[in-house]
Amino acid sequence: MTAILKDASSVLLVRDSPSGKIGLEVLMVRRNVRSDFAADAYVFPGGAVEDEDYLLQGDNSCSAMTLQEAQCVIKNIPCPEKALGLLIAGIRETFEEVGILIAYVGGASSIQNFTPELAQRLGEYRQEMQQGRLSFMEMLLREGMVLATDQLIHFAHWITPEFSPVRYDTHFFISPMPSGQRSLHDDMETTASQWLSPHEAIEKHERQEFSMLPPTVSNLRMLAGFTSVQQALTATQGKDISTVLPKVRVEDGEMRLLMPGDPGYSSL
Repeated sequence: MTAILKDASSVLLVRDSPSGKIGLEVLMVRRNVRSDFAADAYVFPGGAVEDEDYLLQGDNSCSAMTLQEAQCVIKNIPCPEKALGLLIAGIRETFEEVGILIAYVGGASSIQNFTPELAQRLGEYRQEMQQGRLSFMEMLLREGMVLATDQLIHFAHWITPEFSPVRYDTHFFISPMPSGQRSLHDDMETTASQWLSPHEAIEKHERQEFSMLPPTVSNLRMLAGFTSVQQALTATQGKDISTVLPKVRVEDGEMRLLMPGDPGYSSL
């Protein structure tokens, strides 16, 4: 029986290389070895869309983007509620997993540096959320924050192959790293986090130091073609995104993953 598809979001947080070298870096996290999906693999922050992500749409003050604007970001989704839910889920998961919040504070129209006091409160809120004592929406309303959904640009769309026991319909977004914040993995879903250039991450994967899934490698290869965050954002904005659904062929008792365009893909 084919597993039920779950909607999911993943965010590629990028920054210009702080070392002064030409190029950008992306934040990657290592999933817990006990995870049901992609255990011990290096991925980008993200996860499944939850009911709360749709509830947040009921309060227009929680998002910098309307339903219609969200649908323009993810062009291949006919349902605007789903589009905005995916954007909200990406921001929520990024905060839960690495403590980075893509949001506007106090009516600001740009993401400003958090004060030490706010940063401390956010850390405490995050712990309460992990313990189930506070919801993401409650935190936003308490602090008068607006999710900067307009900072996320649609980057890629992958669907887990049908043979997988756990399947996700995942939309990937790219967003600049907010200044003045730092990443801290949650030690629950993620056990490590680090900034890497796309080339470094790919090389680690090729040396079998990093376990990665095909979507992660593919997204890194696309990122590797950009020399700055601004170039990546400009080139991606408004770009048509194709859905990638890998298929599996069994040859000589071994499974081979086929991508769209590979010989034999259309016949499966």
